[in-house]
Amino acid sequence: SRQGDHLAAKDFIEHVKRFRNIGLLRETGQVYASHISHEGIMEHSKYDEYAESQGYRIAFDGLSITI
Repeated sequence: SRQGDHLAAKDFIEHVKRFRNIGLLRETGQVYASHISHEGIMEHSKYDEYAESQGYRIAFDGLSITI
């Protein structure tokens, strides 16, 4: 993990895996990353597609989640 106050995607993925492995997050639990840098080169739909393949999703303005 790098120093600073933001996680890179690879670090976020590792945290999600660790949470699932230790039972903090169920396999069916949904995780959304927020506060994503606008400096990336991927548009939201492409980034979300990548994120979903890694076990999480990318939050967006207006996202509504029913729990």
